[in-house]
Amino acid sequence: MATSPASATSTAALPRGIRNHNPGNLRPGPAWQGVVGLDTEPPDPPYLRFVDPEHGIRALARTLISYRERHGIDTLAGVFARWAPAGDGNDPERYAAAVAQALGCDPAAPVDLHDPAILAALAAAITHQENGVGAGAGAESSWYPAETYRRGVTLALGDGAPAAAAATTTATDGEG
Repeated sequence: MATSPASATSTAALPRGIRNHNPGNLRPGPAWQGVVGLDTEPPDPPYLRFVDPEHGIRALARTLISYRERHGIDTLAGVFARWAPAGDGNDPERYAAAVAQALGCDPAAPVDLHDPAILAALAAAITHQENGVGAGAGAESSWYPAETYRRGVTLALGDGAPAAAAATTTATDGEG
């Protein structure tokens, strides 16, 4: 299990996504594995709380995979048009450009959303976009070590048993 940034920092001082082990700031939807509740702190809409960062990263990665499998989306521009739509007050083009820069690719170029290395890099870049700079030193510091992203992606791809099986639920729609 990853060491949570909360162990070193006051929980209240952490960004919502990190505090909730939900680095993608996912809202209620599918019955995700590892959900332990909701963050209903006003004025924001409810956001999911996960048992650990790996399950939050798993849900983030499964969401990205579903964009490819269910919606045919295979570019970062397409991903972020759906992930952070303009209708919600977001700038999906800027979001896609920032993530593409972190990954070293063009936002309009196809990306393999089934590749574990790409999913882990995307999860880290999304975590940075959603939650700001991590607790470590430097402008590109991540909130979690690379191993945490790798474990979450492994869970998303079905190559690992959930770390907290007692706190998991199973989705009926194949995403959770």
